[in-house]
Amino acid sequence: MLKRSSIVRSVARPVGLILVLFAALLSTVLTGCGTLAQQPPTEAVRLAVIQQLTRNQQTIAQALRTTGTAADIAPDTTPGTAPGTASGTTPLKPNFKLDRLSIDSRKKISEKRFQQERYPTDIYKVQGTLETTLTAPGRKIHQSSPFEVYLGTNPPAKPTANSTPKIKNRKSGPVSDPASESASEPAIETWYLIDPDEPTQPQ
Repeated sequence: MLKRSSIVRSVARPVGLILVLFAALLSTVLTGCGTLAQQPPTEAVRLAVIQQLTRNQQTIAQALRTTGTAADIAPDTTPGTAPGTASGTTPLKPNFKLDRLSIDSRKKISEKRFQQERYPTDIYKVQGTLETTLTAPGRKIHQSSPFEVYLGTNPPAKPTANSTPKIKNRKSGPVSDPASESASEPAIETWYLIDPDEPTQPQ
C-alpha cells in the first residue's frame, strides 16, 4: 500500500508542471498582445492616408491655381478654414473618396533620417494599397495605387515647417471626431503623421 506522502508527491508533480506551462503560455499571449497594441491600428492608418492625400492634393492644386489651371477642384469657402494657406487664397476641398484600403505591412523602423533627437519615440512605416474615386466636373476617375505613411506615438522633438497632423483613434468603437479633443478620455489613442523629409523650423 502506497504511503500518503508518496501519493501527494506524485499528484503535485504534474499539477506543478501544468501551472508552469500555463504561466509561460499566459506570459507569451500577454506579450504578443502588448506588441500588437503598439502598432498603428487600421482606422488610424486610414485617417492618416486621408490626411496625407488631402495635403498632397491641396499643395498641387494651389500650385496649379497660380497658373489658372485648377478648375477641377472647387475652392473651400467654409468660414474658418483659411489658416495655413497663401495670402489671398482659400484652401481647396478634397475631391476624392477613399473607397478601400488594404495594409500589407506595419514595420517599426530605425533609419538614419529618423534621428533620435528629432523623433524620440517609435516610428512605424505602414505600406499597402488603396482605391480612390476622384471627382471632377462631369466625370469620376477610379484609381488603385500603393501608399506609404509614417506614424509615431509622439510629435517631432523639434517643430517642423508645417504642423504635424494628429490622428485620434478610439481603441474600441467608432473613431472620434479629430476636431473634438478630450484630455480626460482614456479610450482615445493619438498617433502623429510623420513626414521624414520635412525640414525643421529655423532657430
